[in-house]
Amino acid sequence: MKKQNSYILITNLYFNLDIKICTIAKMLFFEANPMNLDDKIPLPIINRLPSGITKFIRIFRLCNKLFLKKYFSKKEEVLTLEMFGHVLLKRQLNNISINKSVYKLFDFNKKEITSLYESNVLVEEMEQDVEKLNAVKSLNITPKLIEINYDEKYYVEEYLNLKHPIENQWPKTLKFVKYFIRELYNSFEIRTVYKEKLLQKTNIEVNEKLMKNILFSRDLEEIITYINDKKYYLKDIKEDYIKYAQSHGDLNRSNFFLDENRIIGIDWELLKYRPLYYDVFYFFLIVNRKDFNFFNKEKSDIEIKELINFLQDQCELEKSLNKEKIEMYLNCFILEYLDWKFRVYLTYKNSKDFKRRLSEIQKDIYYFEKFGREFVDIFK
Repeated sequence: MKKQNSYILITNLYFNLDIKICTIAKMLFFEANPMNLDDKIPLPIINRLPSGITKFIRIFRLCNKLFLKKYFSKKEEVLTLEMFGHVLLKRQLNNISINKSVYKLFDFNKKEITSLYESNVLVEEMEQDVEKLNAVKSLNITPKLIEINYDEKYYVEEYLNLKHPIENQWPKTLKFVKYFIRELYNSFEIRTVYKEKLLQKTNIEVNEKLMKNILFSRDLEEIITYINDKKYYLKDIKEDYIKYAQSHGDLNRSNFFLDENRIIGIDWELLKYRPLYYDVFYFFLIVNRKDFNFFNKEKSDIEIKELINFLQDQCELEKSLNKEKIEMYLNCFILEYLDWKFRVYLTYKNSKDFKRRLSEIQKDIYYFEKFGREFVDIFK
């Protein structure tokens, strides 16, 4: 019988209870640079110290929490698995179902990440993820796929220290991201899709009980109205076809890391064809404000235009690019993004979580309108 490993939840990570805390601290400091370790220290002056010092303080705080939970708590929120890892992350299956999960186990000694599926996940659902990994495994922007086991429902990838970019690395990260997107565009054909297909796909039906709930009704109505406005806009434009390109879909800074002079993307479960420039708009309108806390309007205008022009030059995209085309693709991005997020959030059963998620969408919409429109205006 295989040894059972117990993992306890501390903030966002589960820690192996059989590993000494000093060992965990050492590995987090030297082998994970940096992971999503803990919330920011609630003292702004400390967060402005050199990254090495703040990282040490955050790891110390996290290990102190681990010590208290390990020896003085009732061991709540413990996972028990046969598979070993020093730490693990628990993630929703394909970012769609909150009832099915994938465990990402990090083995710092073997330099491996194992994705282990919960018992209620069907093999067919795992195969969908593996199919996407196989589609990109030969690219220069992915880690090596080491092993796939359908019987025990897991696959193993190489681990390269997870050097996720930190807040002050926005310029360096942007430089690599443009090559990341170019690699996808040049490795897969650019497709032309009938506009009506996108409009039909984003036909969201919300439970009547939710719509009548006083806690959610106003937010739901505003979001649905906004989505419908985007559909009406696309329906009225003269273009009948939209170009689609292969897209990572969730290019936040925890899903890629910098390795020497290249960028490596992980978590390819959301890989699919999306409207052109989807990852570009996602990176500028979502990632840079949430992950990098950076929104220099004047600089962002220049950077997004340079990135789109770079893709135009490097890949076979639109023959003529103007303000109307950019506005069309911006609205396609908004519609595709909100369709994904809204459907995911509708699966939440907890009222407090659902309300918070609706507020997140409202904030996204605010930035889409405030900064998205200004991005469009820089194209003549």
